[in-house]
Amino acid sequence: MFIGNYLHEPNWHTLQVLKSEIWPRLRQLVPGVKLHIYGAYASQKVMQMHNERENFIVHGRAESAAESMSKHRIVLAPIKFGAGLKGKFIDAMKTGTPAATTSIGAEAMRGDLPWNGICCDDIHIFSKEAANLYQNKAYWLAARNHGIKIINERYAKALFIPIFIKHIENLQAGLLQHRRKNFIGQILQHHTLNSLKYMSLWIAEKNKA
Repeated sequence: MFIGNYLHEPNWHTLQVLKSEIWPRLRQLVPGVKLHIYGAYASQKVMQMHNERENFIVHGRAESAAESMSKHRIVLAPIKFGAGLKGKFIDAMKTGTPAATTSIGAEAMRGDLPWNGICCDDIHIFSKEAANLYQNKAYWLAARNHGIKIINERYAKALFIPIFIKHIENLQAGLLQHRRKNFIGQILQHHTLNSLKYMSLWIAEKNKA
């Protein structure tokens, strides 16, 4: 399966790569398998990709990303560009669903840990490995466990809550000094307050009329 918000250009581009480059190869390697496509803001050009003869099934928006993802065996997302953590892979790890992506897709997400599936930039190798991941139970289980380890060791709340609370406490203890260092914030606050000041004077004069 694949899921993404189609107002986000990398998702639309990834869908095109899946349709034209990845899926034709995977259909030959794993006959009968279906690719389910989900995502919000699916325009007409997205919905027109639906083709039941090719087992390329476009559903549109999913009521629950996690619930939809948990019904499928692999997340396919050969992302070619974009930055930041990818929510679809966080959901994949949380639902125990291995993912096949590129080095851009996995960027900054796993640290030194093994990826929860496939991380490959070559389309031919990507397709072969995705087919292997789909069919090989031992490979699939190992990938799922890698995802669980990434979630637990890099994204668990317990890792960040004490640090966050300590940072807030430090700010609170030196709040005045902290605000004095925020020069841009002071300028914005000054002008915001002045705009309200003159607006209130204008309203007062208007009400006299």
